[in-house]
Order: sequence, then structure tokens, then C-alpha cells
Amino acid sequence: MDFEELARLAIFGQYKANYTSLNISGIVVAGFGDKDYFPRLIAYRCYGLVLGKLLLSEEPSKAQRISQTNGSAVVPFAQDEMIRTFIYGTGVDVLVQLDNRFIKALGDFYDTLLKAGLAADVSNDIAKSRELDELKADAKTKFGDAFIDYLSESHSRPLRRVLGALPFDELAELAETLVLLESLKDRVTRPSASVSGPIDVAVISKNDGFIWIKRKHYFDPKLNPRYFTKRGLTGGA
Repeated sequence: MDFEELARLAIFGQYKANYTSLNISGIVVAGFGDKDYFPRLIAYRCYGLVLGKLLLSEEPSKAQRISQTNGSAVVPFAQDEMIRTFIYGTGVDVLVQLDNRFIKALGDFYDTLLKAGLAADVSNDIAKSRELDELKADAKTKFGDAFIDYLSESHSRPLRRVLGALPFDELAELAETLVLLESLKDRVTRPSASVSGPIDVAVISKNDGFIWIKRKHYFDPKLNPRYFTKRGLTGGA
């Protein structure tokens, strides 16, 4: 292999989507376009600057477009266990454990049937063993889909209907509360907390544009009124 080919493979591996070793960050763009009547959200994974060009890729699974038929959305980013629990009524770790326990229960049930003489032993038949594994996997998929449908019908969809009717101030309070819950869980369950500190809260609406609800400063605004007076601002917001 010559040097040019080795260099090409090294560069290809460095910048290959979903494989790169580059540090990854995220950018979320939310609001209204010039012709939008409803808000929308687009998220990107960013890999840094190369020769002055920003390397990024869109995350289609995170994109949201509010409409008359899609009245609300809660989209978590980064650490999101508590927020997903709020949305779906349970955490992802619980769903994973449920899948694992279900497969184990199927195996235990089959063993019980074997001991009772109510099922045939297919351990020495490769074709039938493969068919049995496929039946177990199919049963797990159907059970998982039914459980997700239940969570959606009983928790997620009713929640989204309520969120679609909340006023701006309550939506802002809800968003801050969800981040605070994630921060609290992070502090008490992880060796090093990654969600903490003051939280910035803002609301974007079609009529009012971008409005700060709560904004942190590196100083106490109440102790520095002259800072805001110089800039023609009031209220230390």
C-alpha cells in the first residue's frame, strides 16, 4: 500500500459519518422561517472546522415541524433520561431491561414445558432451533411494540395534547423544570455531574420573536444597575 492510499484511508476514517474520532458537539436551530406559520426545529451534529469549513450532519430523527395536526413536541438533547421518562412514562433503561427479562421468561417457560413433556426438545435439530429462536424474537418484537403503543396511548399522546394548549409562561416553566430534574438526577446518581448550573430560559413566538424568560450573568444584575443603564436597558434582565 503506497503513502497516498494510506493517507486517503486515514482521512476517510477520520471524517466518515457515524465513525469519526473527532470531537462531536451539537447545534439546535428552532424558530420560524420567513414563510412559517408554525415553529420548527432542526438539529445538527458538528465535528469542528476544517480549512475554514464547518463539518456537520443533520439529525433527521430530531427534526420537528409543528402543524395543525402536530400540536406540540418535546425534544430532549444530551443527557435525557428524566425528560424521556416524563414524555413516555418510563426510561429507556427500563425498556431494555423489559426486553431482556421477556426473552429470559420465554426461555424459562420453554424449559418448563420441556420438563412437563408438553414441548419437544429441538436442541439437536439446527433448523428447528433456529426456527425457535426466530419465534422468540418475533414474540419479543410484538410484545415490545404493544408496550410502546400502550405508553403512547396512555401517556405520550395525552401529554402532547395538553402541552399544545399551554400558555408561553407555563411552557417556559415546564422546560426549566425538566432540565432541573435531569440535573438533580445527574448529581445524585453520577460520580461527576454533567447537567448543572444556572439555566437560560427563552420563548420564541411568531408575534414577539425571541424573548428571554430567565438569563444568567457572570455577575448579579441587581448589584450592577449601571451596567444596564449604560446600554439603555432596564430591569437587569
